[in-house]
Amino acid sequence: MALEVAVVGIGMVPVKKRSSVSLRQLGAEAIHAALADASLERVDALYVGNMLADELSGQKHIATLIASHAGLAGVEALQIRAATASGAAALRVACLAVASGQVELAMAAGVELMSAGPPPTHALALALDAEREIPHGLTLVDANAHLMSLYLARHGARHEDFANFAVNAHRNAANNPYARFRNPVGVETALSSRLISPPLRLYVRLFPHLRRRSGSYSLSHRSGA
Repeated sequence: MALEVAVVGIGMVPVKKRSSVSLRQLGAEAIHAALADASLERVDALYVGNMLADELSGQKHIATLIASHAGLAGVEALQIRAATASGAAALRVACLAVASGQVELAMAAGVELMSAGPPPTHALALALDAEREIPHGLTLVDANAHLMSLYLARHGARHEDFANFAVNAHRNAANNPYARFRNPVGVETALSSRLISPPLRLYVRLFPHLRRRSGSYSLSHRSGA
């Protein structure tokens, strides 16, 4: 029977378009914020969700480097990859580790530095099928546009149904001092925003885009410990 899992601390760093801070520094800063929020000094395991460190920063095995830079040397540290869902996947792995009883305290991390290296368009496209999609010049944005077109056609959805995602996200960002875009966005603004790749618009899309620079961490604790 799985144990109950609770988030006991979180940490964030400001999202910026460009920064001279390295990926390991960015991760360590968020880790320290999460530890302080939970009044802890150490965890048993660290799971880092990251998609683009290899391609943009030229660095593999980023989880152990972040752990060492954050003063967590010796802690189990694993990099979790699931394309643009890497951060959520890391949180799932951390929850499963705690729920199984294998660890008492786990930290889940999502960290990305997209302003490092070349433009990320090609690196993002590597999440697509290397045999059937990439050879035809398809980008991740193109693929998302195609999926959204299929969804609209098959389920009879309207563009207005997607606009509220942007409205809700900007409403949340308006109250978050770490967010980069804190201006509210209404449905009409979302529907009239710049066309990116039909039917995707800047504020109307099937999937949220990766942010230029972001890092957020949460801690899970076994219930009753």
